[in-house]
Amino acid sequence: MVFLNSFKINIGVIIKILYLYYALMFYFTFYAPPAMNEKRILNCVIIDDDPDVFGTIKYFLRFSSKAVVVNCFERCSDFLEKLNEVSFDLAFLDCFFPNDIKNGADVAIKLKEMGKNFIFISAKHASFIAACRLIGPIDAMPKPLNEKRLKESVDTAFEIIFGPMSKKHVMMRVKEFHGEISICISDILYARPDQNDPRNKQIRMRNNINYTLMNYTFEGLLGLSSEFVMVNKSEMVSYEIVGGQNRDSVFLSQKENQKIPKAISLNPIFKDKFKSNFE
Repeated sequence: MVFLNSFKINIGVIIKILYLYYALMFYFTFYAPPAMNEKRILNCVIIDDDPDVFGTIKYFLRFSSKAVVVNCFERCSDFLEKLNEVSFDLAFLDCFFPNDIKNGADVAIKLKEMGKNFIFISAKHASFIAACRLIGPIDAMPKPLNEKRLKESVDTAFEIIFGPMSKKHVMMRVKEFHGEISICISDILYARPDQNDPRNKQIRMRNNINYTLMNYTFEGLLGLSSEFVMVNKSEMVSYEIVGGQNRDSVFLSQKENQKIPKAISLNPIFKDKFKSNFE
């Protein structure tokens, strides 16, 4: 009798487990949010009159989990004619098309009207980069294309289009709080030594938030993000706020923080490192 009662209890538990299992399977199949059912990836198009660029970008993105090239066009006119037939999230766009009545600016304006994102891939000089940025691309890159830079631009586009994945937070000792607080690394835009004690670093963050980090080296801060770069011996910036550069200066965007300098000197020691990543 005890054995039969135990067997009935076990059967009841098994039935409940199976019921729960199939209920969950039904939910995840038909009602789960898209982010749980679908892998997010950027569908990209390339508009460039140089077919070699198609292969270069495809090669750079061959192992990417965030972007894939779905279509290529050698003429702006051809792209604009099929614009409503092509499904895409991001466009890689050249500027100059000598053999076409349309150019990259025509396409860029149309994409802005549609709320589509794009990256210019023909900027060569600081002045031209600044001009390209006025149209509103996610980035403006020179040729020949740099694989590291292109991947960083794709990462930025991914976060803009799909939203940030997970932001890295680090516990840091902050003078104003007399102890450690959690700081989002991507919110740090600018850093320099504290005037009273150079061992400490003053950081400028989004929304005019400023902190003093206790006993931090620039080397330690640089190790927290590939977006950080030294411009001279006493100033570190995030590439996010760099608007352009010339021979001996770096120009910074004032959109995020009015207390960040508009321009800072670019030390020759750091020029090659800065240029290889920014351009």
